[in-house]
This record gives sequence, structure tokens and C-alpha cells, in this order.
Amino acid sequence: MKYPIGIQDFRELREGGYVYVDKTAGIYEVITQGVYNLFYRPLGFGKSLMMSTIKELYSGNRELFKGLWIEDQWDWEQMRRPVILLKFADFSYGNKDIKTAIREGIEAISRDLGIEASQSSFFYLLNDLVEATYEKYGKKVVLLVDDYDKPIIDHLDEPELAEANQAAILELFSFVKDSGSYFEMVFFTGTTFLNRNNVFSSSLNNLLDLSFSKNTHHLIGFTQKELEHYFEKPLEAEDKEKVRRWYNGYSWGHKEKLYNPYSILRFLESGGVYRSFWSERKLPFPLIKEMGKRRLDEHVPFEVSQMMLSAFEITRLDPIPLLFQTGCLTIAEYNSDDFLYTLDYPNTDVQQAIKQSLI
Repeated sequence: MKYPIGIQDFRELREGGYVYVDKTAGIYEVITQGVYNLFYRPLGFGKSLMMSTIKELYSGNRELFKGLWIEDQWDWEQMRRPVILLKFADFSYGNKDIKTAIREGIEAISRDLGIEASQSSFFYLLNDLVEATYEKYGKKVVLLVDDYDKPIIDHLDEPELAEANQAAILELFSFVKDSGSYFEMVFFTGTTFLNRNNVFSSSLNNLLDLSFSKNTHHLIGFTQKELEHYFEKPLEAEDKEKVRRWYNGYSWGHKEKLYNPYSILRFLESGGVYRSFWSERKLPFPLIKEMGKRRLDEHVPFEVSQMMLSAFEITRLDPIPLLFQTGCLTIAEYNSDDFLYTLDYPNTDVQQAIKQSLI
């Protein structure tokens, strides 16, 4: 059995013979119900793989979906569309100005689409690419933006740089709301719930936030049922309750808990070694440092309001909502009478990683 650890490309996963937990029914439901979509999840949950899957769907690559739910549900010719996939994790913004990094990334996408890269100002850069793609192919464009907030959360300990990157992202997407005639679908993914009165202001406030929707709860991440179905053999020798305590537990307001795919796949690949695989990912150290400074770890679990769950201000950083958004904490309970959410560690995997980091 080949575990798709770190595989973010759907074609690579399918052609490489890796195990794929079929999420195409949920993806189909999302992309056929609305044009402008927004979806938040922490690192390691498979956002990039989902976006790659959507790209292959609209590209009409039916052979990659053989045997999956969507194979006989999708109109492969009728729904073929040009796709622009912006992966902010691939932009080399770490060692150069973000606008330069984004321009280089869009130039590479332009070449792949057979379109001459725009030489206009940064403000019109993506707008020109969308228009040129629409005109060349004569079809509406699918715009997929993966981890758009990465240049912000990577610099939480450098507020001025984070704000500058935030402003550049707003400028890049400022045309989206008023360009509906060009789009078949727009789909953004990220980690943090950015303030709609800031980054989203008038540019992207028409995006439908799917993050807490019951219909998208299982869109990425593994349920207990999925885990036992797709990985039945390697789980035969394991104590399922212990596995659940260590690696299950994530929730966005729903009763059924989810596994972080990265951690549980690392556990299975290791042959059943219990350790904190979550710590192998890029941890939000500025948040954990702030957590220790304020001794917040001594007060877990927390009760917070719905508004607090999605709070994010670069200049007034509140670690509690960001600890939730980055996967350090999750929703353990919701009291509908008081409209309060209880946040707690999702599992032993995350709790051990945070404790070790604090030490």
C-alpha cells in the first residue's frame, strides 16, 4: 500500500498508484452549487490536493477519475474549462518582494496556458491573465487560489511585512468581484479567517464561506469510517481507540471528528509508532510562543464566541482564534443556548507537539 504522504498533485497521486480517499462526491456538491467559494482549514488537511483535483476535473482528464464516484456524474466535454491555479506556497516570496514573486508565478502560468504574459502594472496583472484566457479559449475561466494567506501567516512575527503582503494580495484580487462574466468558478483556500473589513473589504466580500457548513465538513480530512474502509488492513493490528485518541478529534462545529491526513498517514506508514507527527509540519511558532508567554496552555479548554473564532488582526494579534485556525485547538463542543464554542486540543498528537515546543 502506497501512502500519499506529502502528495499534493492529483495526477501524481493517481498515476503513482497511491491510496486515494474518494472525496469527489463532496467536491462535486461544492463546485456545482456556487460560483464564489472560500474554504479554510489548517495545514496537512489536503487543501492543495483538493484544488489540484478540481483543476483536473475542469481540464477534462477523465482517465484520472476512473473508478471514483464522479466518473459517471461529470459531463467531461461540456464542463471543460481553462483553469488558472495560483499556489502561493510555490511563489518564491521568502527571499524577494512579494509582488515580484507573484508576477513571476503568473508569468509561468501564462506560459502554460499559451498566453503572452502581461506587462501592465501589478494591479492589472491577474485581471489581464483572466481576460486573455477567456478570449483565447472562448469559455469562462476557473480561478483557483490555494493558500492565499501563506505570505501573511509566515510572517506573523514581522507585522509590517505581513501587512505589506496582505495589501499586495488585496491589490491582486481587487478585480474579482466585478468580473463575474469571466468566471465559471472562483475558489479560495486558506488557513486564517482574514478580516473582511480589511483584506476582503469590497474586493472579495461576495465569497461564500464554506468553512463551517455541514455539507463541507468531510470535504477534506478523514472520517473514522473512511479510515477503516480505505486502510482496513494496516489497522487490523492496531488498537482503534488508541489511534482515535492520538490522531482523531478535529471539528468545525459538527459531532463527527476528523483525522488530519498527514499525521494518520505517517502513523500508518511508520508501522504503528505512536508519536507526534503533527510536529513535523511547519508549526506556528509565533503563536505557540505567545501561548507560553500568556500561559494560555494552563487554561485550555477555552470558551469563545463565534465572532472570536474568525477574528484576525495583524496589528492586534489574539492568539486564541489563531490557535484554532491553525489546528492547535479545535471545537470540542458548541452550546447553542449561549452561542459559545469550547476549544480544546484535538488529540494527543497536537497536544504533545505544543507541550514539547513550549518546553
